[in-house]
Amino acid sequence: MEKSILSLLLVFVVTFIAQAQTEISATEIVEKINQKENISYQNVVITGDLDLTRLDNMELDNRNTGDDVRYISLVNSGITFTNCIFKGKVLAYYNSQRNKTSYTTDFNEMVSFINCTFEEASSFRHTRFYKQVNFNQSQFQKEVNFRHTSFKEASIFQACQFEEEVDFRHTNFEDNLGFKDVVFMGEADFRHVDFPTYQDFSGTTFKGLANCRHTVFKKGVDFSNAQFLKEGDFRHAYFAKPINLENVLFEGEVDFKHANIDPAKDWRSN
Repeated sequence: MEKSILSLLLVFVVTFIAQAQTEISATEIVEKINQKENISYQNVVITGDLDLTRLDNMELDNRNTGDDVRYISLVNSGITFTNCIFKGKVLAYYNSQRNKTSYTTDFNEMVSFINCTFEEASSFRHTRFYKQVNFNQSQFQKEVNFRHTSFKEASIFQACQFEEEVDFRHTNFEDNLGFKDVVFMGEADFRHVDFPTYQDFSGTTFKGLANCRHTVFKKGVDFSNAQFLKEGDFRHAYFAKPINLENVLFEGEVDFKHANIDPAKDWRSN
């Protein structure tokens, strides 16, 4: 009996230690980035806000325009998170309206958040990713902001789930990207985005507003097996060939007023 109790206690202690080892503070990650160490974590829980807007190399952005002051931090480390949970916010942008000051972050190396869960809001607004970015299969439980973000190389959002609003307004994509099998539960805002390559939205589900007003699909788009379960706003959008609409489903009202569709066809006939 005594041995059984000791065995149970040993299992409890080992389990507790193992669980404790799976947590890491966001502050520790920032310290490693400041030391230019490459970041690679798998199956860990990140506690606290991962704030990358005030790194040691932060300096005044000489591209400032207008009355606002902008500071920029540079992440010179490779970033890889796999099967990780972020308990706090992930911030590569912060704006102080009171001081008219903003803080942004640029990433000079590859960035991967594969099958990760973001439990709080995330912001990559005005961020520039100079290498490939991979958010494959990640889940965003709160709103996420990519407004005015620049992706210089390929960006992957395949099979992501956005539970609240995601903002891609004026985002600059310069290479291949994909939103195949993504689930947008809140508004998906792609206004004023120019997609430079053939864009893959196949199998994607829009449960909230699909806002593609003034969006440009320069090399065509694949909406095969996509579902638009609420409103779709494609006013003033431009669609080049080819356009794949096989098995697309429109359940809500869709507005194509002033859209330039090539070839012209009735999208609701599919």
